[in-house]
Parts: sequence; C-alpha cells; structure tokens
Amino acid sequence: MATTIFLVNPQTFPSTSYLLDTYSAAAAYSLRQLKTGVTSVVRVRRSSDNAESDFTATEITDGTLTTWTGANDGYVTTWYDQSGSGNDVTQSTAGNQPQIVSSGSLVTQDGFGSVSFNGNYKLVYSNPNQNTLTNVSLFGVYNRGTSTSSNARPISFVEDPSIGGVQKVTVAPANDATIRFDGAATAAGTALPSTGLYLRSTFKCNSSQSEYVNGSLNLSSSTSVADSSETISIGSGVVGLLDYTYDGNICEAIFFHDDQSSNRTAIESDINTHYSIY
Repeated sequence: MATTIFLVNPQTFPSTSYLLDTYSAAAAYSLRQLKTGVTSVVRVRRSSDNAESDFTATEITDGTLTTWTGANDGYVTTWYDQSGSGNDVTQSTAGNQPQIVSSGSLVTQDGFGSVSFNGNYKLVYSNPNQNTLTNVSLFGVYNRGTSTSSNARPISFVEDPSIGGVQKVTVAPANDATIRFDGAATAAGTALPSTGLYLRSTFKCNSSQSEYVNGSLNLSSSTSVADSSETISIGSGVVGLLDYTYDGNICEAIFFHDDQSSNRTAIESDINTHYSIY
C-alpha cells in the first residue's frame, strides 16, 4: 500500500548567507560576493582594444574574465560598491587604473584574486553631499606592498579636501604598524607582516581610535577626533599626493558609518574564514 506524505507549511531557506546580509555597510569593495543579490563586482578594461565589461565574483574565479582578456592585461575602471549605497570607486584615466589581469593571468595574492596598485594607481569616490560623520569603522584585506614611503596609504576614508587635504581617518602607512588620525601618526606596538595578506580593522568611534591586525589589538588611543566628511580612496591618499600612493595588492575594503567594534570579532571571523589569513 502506497504511503502519502503531506507537507504542512513547507519552508525554504537561502542556501548561502553573505557578510553584508547581516551587517549594513556604507561602502564595500571586494572580488568575492558580500551580499545577496549582488551581480557585478568589478568593471575591467582590456589592454588589447580598450573594451570594457562587468564581471561577477564567480566570473573572476572561473576563468571568464581571463578568457575575455585573452593574453592581454586587464585594468579596473570601476570597483562596484556591494553595500547597496552606490558608492562605486572609479578611475577614468587609463594610466592610473589598477591591474587585475597580467598577460592573461588573474592577479592574485596568496591564491586569491586581487587588485594590484603600483604607486600610481588609485580608485576614488567623493560624496557630493559631504555627510558629516562621527563614527567610522573600516575592515581592509591587503598586503604590505613594496613601498618604502612612510606615507604609503592603501585605503583612505573621510578626508576633508576643504582643509588642505588633511587625513581625517586612514589606514596608513602600509609598510609599518601606524595609523593616522587627523593628520597625525600614532605608532602602534608591532610591525605589520612583511609578506602575505593581513586583515586590518580600524575604528574611529566615540572620540577614540583603535586598530586590530589579524584579530589582535595593535593600537588604542583616547585622543579626541574631529568629525569629517565622506571621501573614499583606494590605492592612495584621497588628494592623490604621490608620496601617499601604495604599491601592493588589495582584496577587500568594507566601510561602516557607525561603531562596529562590538561586531568586530564576528566580521573578522567571516573575512578570515574566506581568506585564511591567521
């Protein structure tokens, strides 16, 4: 005798949950997918004919991107903001576009697709509304790079050009354990790893600042920090001074307009699970 099974109120569950499905970022750039519904993560120009095309995270890893470039180079014209805020960082000048494909091969760092900056490249977004911010949290995944400049800045956030381009909050420089707030450098306790990727978490929140490197506290200060207005630059200081440029590989940068220090461990865990940094 056949048995009939009835399903009462069947439920379906998403097969994949992404980091930004849980945490609401102000801007987020990565070559992996960070949020449900995200399609293209980057726009690339190929060197052979200057044609441009968008690519998803899967198309970067499955060979679609390098098939499209052929044996040529590929350069990033737009790194799309995955937060949903539309804060894409762009570069229209070909000579300043960072590289993602080199002679037909995906640029990688520790086996992960990355965007390569050579000291002249940068991607920039400037908010025309110049929103005033009190709290800023930033998570970045990149390597130390080869620059010997003490000002090499992989990721810069909330710099106010109206006051002479003074750095308000920035992860900098890349070649040692220093972070800059309000244009002043505060030395941290340990040097950054000389090779490979590292995860750097930076907080300018509630009139204090702190940073963590690979999950461990590296700097903490109660110095009062003035509010600033939103500007984002990846690969250099926002104002584009040459000694602020960075020569290394960046995989990910996630910005928040609020204090995420209480969620730091969970956010770092998601990032580290993907990149296996520490």
